[in-house]
Amino acid sequence: MLRPREPAPVLELQPVFGRALSLPDDLASGPIGVVCLGGVSTPDTRAAVATLQDASAQLDRLGVRLVVLCTSGDDRVREFVSRYHVLFPMVADPSLELRRTFGLQAGGLMDGMRGLARELSRPGRSLRIGRGWLEEGAYTPAACFLLGADGAVAWSAEGIHATAMVEAARLSQPLE
Repeated sequence: MLRPREPAPVLELQPVFGRALSLPDDLASGPIGVVCLGGVSTPDTRAAVATLQDASAQLDRLGVRLVVLCTSGDDRVREFVSRYHVLFPMVADPSLELRRTFGLQAGGLMDGMRGLARELSRPGRSLRIGRGWLEEGAYTPAACFLLGADGAVAWSAEGIHATAMVEAARLSQPLE
C-alpha cells in the first residue's frame, strides 16, 4: 500500500460518468482523495459510499476532489451511481489493475469467505440494504488515499476513514 511521501501513481482514471482524471497531472489543480472499495453488490460498499457521501461536502470545501474505485464492472457501477445518486465520480476496476497501482493486493478466497460470513451474520442489515449478488473481487480490502498537489501521497489508511481523510485534508491546507 502506498504510504505518505511516496509519489502518486501515474494513471488515467475514467469514471463511469464525467471526465477522466489524469494522475499526477490533475493534482496541479488541487488534492484528490482516492478511495478503493470492493464491489457495489456488498452492503459494506453501500455503507462506505453513504459515509463518503456525508464527507464529500466537507472535502469539497477543502478543495479535495473525491474519486472512488470499485471492483464491479462499468454497467453495475453506472447503475449504482444512478440508483443511489452518488455525488462523486466512481471508476470501475473489475480487473483490479488500478488497485494494484496503489499497492493494494486483491482480496483472496479468505477475504471473500470473511466478507460473505460478515454479510450473512447481519441478516437485518443485509435485508435492509439489499444483499445484491456475489461477484469476483467484491470483498477486496478497502483503503483511502489523499494525493497532494505536490504529486505525492499526503495520507493513506487501510479501511474507510472519511473523517480522518477530512482531517488530513484540513491539516495539509497551506497556512494563510
